[in-house]
Amino acid sequence: MTGTLKPAPIEAGEARRIFASLPPRASLAVAVSGGADSVALMQLLARWAAEDGPRPRLHMLTVDHGLRPQAADEARAVAAWAAGVGLDHTVLTANKPPPRSGIQAWARDLRLRLMGEWVVSHGAEGVVLAHHREDQAETLAMRLARGSGLAGLGAMRGEAVVGNLRLYRPLLGVARARLRATLESLGQPWVEDPGNSDPCHERVRLRQALAADGALAELGLAPTALAAAAGRLGRADAAIEHYVNRCLEVAATVDRSGYATVDGKAFAAAPEEVRLRVLARLIGWVGGGPPPRGAGLETLLADLGGRTAATLGGCQVAHTKTGLLVCRELRNLEALRLSPGETAFWDGRFVLGLQGAAAPVDIRPLGLAGFAQARTVVAELGNIPSRAGQAIPGGFRGADLTAPPVFSSKTAGERLGVEFYRGN
Repeated sequence: MTGTLKPAPIEAGEARRIFASLPPRASLAVAVSGGADSVALMQLLARWAAEDGPRPRLHMLTVDHGLRPQAADEARAVAAWAAGVGLDHTVLTANKPPPRSGIQAWARDLRLRLMGEWVVSHGAEGVVLAHHREDQAETLAMRLARGSGLAGLGAMRGEAVVGNLRLYRPLLGVARARLRATLESLGQPWVEDPGNSDPCHERVRLRQALAADGALAELGLAPTALAAAAGRLGRADAAIEHYVNRCLEVAATVDRSGYATVDGKAFAAAPEEVRLRVLARLIGWVGGGPPPRGAGLETLLADLGGRTAATLGGCQVAHTKTGLLVCRELRNLEALRLSPGETAFWDGRFVLGLQGAAAPVDIRPLGLAGFAQARTVVAELGNIPSRAGQAIPGGFRGADLTAPPVFSSKTAGERLGVEFYRGN
């Protein structure tokens, strides 16, 4: 009688092929929650990085969402496992309480934000994630249920930029069972998050339906088939992205002060799908978050066709004489305190550094009065539209703007060095 073949662990030669696409000699963060998938990624990367030849510098990141009391202990366990294979590790902690609903989406966005801030402040290239073949299939099924377009149904890519953060997913062709088999072969424990088996979460319900004895699997919708379909859709999506990039080159200009302009004629000549994606990309850059998708984006384009200004993704999109202006809204802009010599990543858009100062300043958006004042002392602010300039950060002591924003190092006196960060 023939039994089911036991999944094979990933050996060194296969790991070399899997990680061959990662940038050599770069600094990379690695997201490690403590679950089996990410711990397997850490173990495989550690062994691969120890081999001869050019290899990236690796730093493990664990996000403590503050959702479970065990999370801090689990993060300490990951730190110990990382140290055991010679890797550095940092815990990133949520600084805001979770919402009452939409916990998984909130947690995902929190991870991206905290890891993005770490990547920028440490000069890293991006983050390596442990998404695997079943994740690919589950994501396709979830997006089908939501009526996603081609961009959503296309495969997660081995390398992609989400918002301003570059992501690497080297395990997309690997089955979940093989990652667990790898850990078992190494005698490496992992953390079982009870949330990963809680059917109140959409992804968990789909995972159960896609299992060998699940409802979708019985209909032939197995993870291998869905992952293959996602890959084919991804090829079509990549073809459209080629024309999106061309349209961005011809029609859009992203200013270093954090706003974008769009040439109306060149934009109008593009197909609707390309125009939607151009807007999404610009809103992601200017707003500092993930690019918007779906009905909200379609409504935005329709509103613009009616010559109406609109908001989406933390941005305001308005008509100008020659096309469109995309700038950051003045709401939900964080305040922070910055000391001399420190750097900070602000609003998912700007890398800040306080220069020529002897005391800390409070960082907040310039606003109307602050931008008018900054223009009188910083010449390079003169050509920036007022509605865009008001969302630029400045350094304040009380109500006084003491460290105006500058985009070059030639300005003398106390100043706030500002570098717009797009991630690609």
